[in-house]
Amino acid sequence: MNVIKLIFKDTFQLETAVEIFNINGLYNVEIFSLDDFLQDTQGLPEELIDMEKVSKDGKYYLKYFCDSKKEKDDANRIIMDQITYESIETGEISVEQLNDYLELKHDITIKDQLLITSDCDHDGKGFTHKIYIVPGMGFGTGEHETTFDSLRTMFDLKGEFDSFFDVGCGSGILSILASKLGAKKIEGIDIDQDSINNAFENCKLNKADCDLYVGDVFKLKSVYKYDLVVANIYADILTKAWNKITDICSKYLIVSGIVDYKWESVKNVFEKEFDLKKKHQNNEWVTGLFVRKEK
Repeated sequence: MNVIKLIFKDTFQLETAVEIFNINGLYNVEIFSLDDFLQDTQGLPEELIDMEKVSKDGKYYLKYFCDSKKEKDDANRIIMDQITYESIETGEISVEQLNDYLELKHDITIKDQLLITSDCDHDGKGFTHKIYIVPGMGFGTGEHETTFDSLRTMFDLKGEFDSFFDVGCGSGILSILASKLGAKKIEGIDIDQDSINNAFENCKLNKADCDLYVGDVFKLKSVYKYDLVVANIYADILTKAWNKITDICSKYLIVSGIVDYKWESVKNVFEKEFDLKKKHQNNEWVTGLFVRKEK
């Protein structure tokens, strides 16, 4: 498998690059801040990370994993034609190395109630809930700020929702938590089949009954309205597809994946039909909890 690494000077370049990849049907993107990058390099394969080549002036970076030569060629073409970046590196990584890289580096805990682990032998003692995650190309293990804040915001709504819809389900972690918090009807979509495959595996391991399938937020339609909808996707997609998301939500809405300088534009769109109840900011990432306005 090929990997392309891009380093950017700011979040604007980073966000724009991710959106361009997505618009062109390329979704195997993972993003980090340079601080994460510098702190988390021990044991990573040299083909993926070469510290000597890292630009200390760079602030943010992404990695794009290419499943085929065609996808690599498509990604490179898009990068050359449409994306502004500070530096670029390419290399190869085996499936085994990729799986090792994607493993959780450490257990994650939320509110002393939830343990997220990739250690199948962890008994979860001392926690109310345990989620066992096999990391894969369905991104979302709780390590990134947007997933972490989506999870902890869901705890604020414990006992207040029986149905749940996950827009951009990734690894399935939010749907699994919804099941553990008592939701009876759980559905979700992701545009990437690899993510759905990973989500199915994780749901099965956690005995969570979730109906997750490949779908596009811009084509989202349902006669059913869910008590809680979570959309942890990019800001520009949230603002463009806001009516599709709000149409399936009867009560609570969590939006995440938003860089702070885009928060106001996202908030303004959703406040047409919802009131902001709570806002979390974790580094540069913002997560908002909204409640539908009373008529």
